[in-house]
Amino acid sequence: MGHAQQKDLTVGTPWKVLLIFSIPIFLGNLVQMAYSWGDSVFVGQLGATAFSAVGASANLIYPATIFAQGLPAGLGNFTSQLFGAKDIKAVRHSYGISILINLIVGSIMTMVTLLLVPAFLAAGGISSGTALYDYSRIYMYVMLGGLLGTFFLYFYQNFMRAIGDAVLQFVSMGVYAAVNILLDFLFIWVAHWGVMGCALAFVASTVIASIASYFLVYLKYPELHLRKDDFKYDRKFIHNHLRIGIPLALEFSILAIGVMAMQRSIDGYGTAAINGYYAGSRVDYLLCTFIIAYGYSLGAFCGQNYGAKQYKRVKDGISQSMVVLLIQSVIQIVLTFLVRDKAAFFFLANPDAETIKYCRIYLYWDMAGYLLLNMIYLGRNALSAIGKPSVSFWSGVTEMVWRFIGALVLTIPYGVVAALGAQSMAWIFAGIVNFVGFIVFVYAKPIFKKNESLVSETKIPQPGPTIVK
Repeated sequence: MGHAQQKDLTVGTPWKVLLIFSIPIFLGNLVQMAYSWGDSVFVGQLGATAFSAVGASANLIYPATIFAQGLPAGLGNFTSQLFGAKDIKAVRHSYGISILINLIVGSIMTMVTLLLVPAFLAAGGISSGTALYDYSRIYMYVMLGGLLGTFFLYFYQNFMRAIGDAVLQFVSMGVYAAVNILLDFLFIWVAHWGVMGCALAFVASTVIASIASYFLVYLKYPELHLRKDDFKYDRKFIHNHLRIGIPLALEFSILAIGVMAMQRSIDGYGTAAINGYYAGSRVDYLLCTFIIAYGYSLGAFCGQNYGAKQYKRVKDGISQSMVVLLIQSVIQIVLTFLVRDKAAFFFLANPDAETIKYCRIYLYWDMAGYLLLNMIYLGRNALSAIGKPSVSFWSGVTEMVWRFIGALVLTIPYGVVAALGAQSMAWIFAGIVNFVGFIVFVYAKPIFKKNESLVSETKIPQPGPTIVK
């Protein structure tokens, strides 16, 4: 599998390999961010009620859509182990089995969530018989009806990273963003399909990008052309995928529940608090774009080296990444401090003094939490990649709990300050969980003190590398 744009992450100085591999992923994240901002312009043309319906509906179905991102991420972590072991037949088998898992789980999720649309609307306090209800209902049915597209879009994103091709992943994301913007224009501005057009554009773009990704992999990697045997049932092999994929998917969904609780709490303090939070969260998302990409890179790095039995190299990569984490955190803190009073003006037209104040409070909380937020991004990917997804799961539970505590309990004595700080409090405690995970499952394990050589680079029959207990 020696292609020019493909990275064997088991060779080279870890931090250099990680930084180079991160660049296309980082650029892909920027493309996705640009699409998101452009998409909001199109959605803004729908009118106040329709715009509110899209925002409210997206929040209500967020646990389902984020699950569709988490499961493929976990499956890709196991694939990266097989790729690192140079077990090409097993990589192809993983490719086939992952397609089946996404198809089955995605179909079940689609059917269940479609049945729950009325319950979602009721939980969101959206009353029937209103325009908001009608718009929200249409948007949710279309989005959830196309949930398989989200599963497969993120499956290919993670699969490409697992086999060391961040450039192909960037191309795939570019196809998705370009098609989505084009279809937004056609469905919303030209066809005037409104909310339904917005949802259809998203679903169609995920499906088109997934199909394009399949052909990109097919054309570039003849050795990954799927065969009948690649879909063969192997209980242990499937279990190894699910034991990483399911906890990560649940972590993502649990996080979404906490985010929803925090947002509802902030909503209760009025428009100024909502707008201050909106502007501040855009700033921290922008400043986290690189570390998110780096975290994905570290996951692929750890998975490949773990599969190659380069255990000490896994630890070295993590240790060197901690230095990157510190540098990144300092940069985030400095930049946030510099823009704390101007951030609201970047995203809002003529923000009032109260909005600027709330945005500043939110950003001060951000500065307190950046270090451990970055620990989450590294831990979530690295620990799952070496077969320890339970750390990510409990990190997610911790994060959800502290979002609830900050948003619902600490707001009683401290009001909006606690609501705006709930997210940072969650980052701090969840980041500690990931830090402890690194200590317990990497630094305290004798196996990570040395590298081992693979017996044969062409050894095929094993269902996958043994998971460290």
